[in-house]
Amino acid sequence: NSRTGGRVYTDKVKVKGKYFRYDAGAGRFSNTHHRVLGLIKKYSLESKMFKIGKGYNSIVTKKYGKTIHFENADEIIDALIKKSKDFPDKKLESMTFKEFCAMVYDSNVANFLENMYPYYSEIVLVNAKLAIQVFKKDLGHNKTYYVLGGGLSQITDNLTREFKSMGGILRLNTSLNSFTKTVDNFQLQLEKSDGSYVKCNCEKLIL
Repeated sequence: NSRTGGRVYTDKVKVKGKYFRYDAGAGRFSNTHHRVLGLIKKYSLESKMFKIGKGYNSIVTKKYGKTIHFENADEIIDALIKKSKDFPDKKLESMTFKEFCAMVYDSNVANFLENMYPYYSEIVLVNAKLAIQVFKKDLGHNKTYYVLGGGLSQITDNLTREFKSMGGILRLNTSLNSFTKTVDNFQLQLEKSDGSYVKCNCEKLIL
């Protein structure tokens, strides 16, 4: 990547001579995101926290069958969390949350859930047991959510500056091609965006 932040990205657009910032990646955080809240406090951004409402209106843009008896995705998730108590953990671990929904109801309800819920991975990629844990802890609609005025990139920008001030070196537009573990460290081969390779060593490696 050419920048730091990953999914956190605040874009800037000019409208009628004025610049506006908006989060094009991660957008909101809740009162249970303690690490994010800790970073906001660390970098003195607390005055930029704005609480957003819990309610929302769902706009259905596709036609679904008559088996849809739910107003929105949250109702489906709440119902599935209750029904999950009747299934062993191994069963829930063997399927995604969408597959669990299709098993309990049908594929029509499962497709409705996927299209109406704002997060994709928790519905389609993560196993049902883990997804339920995430819904209970982090993504429940009963949580208090916030946005950060000026964008969440303020956090990652501060982290980047702090990392560099401590002597850290960022290698942007670079991917890890291979590594070898030795007795004392790791030997890395990095591939740059132009196809060339760079070798370096490190004591610790996080994948």
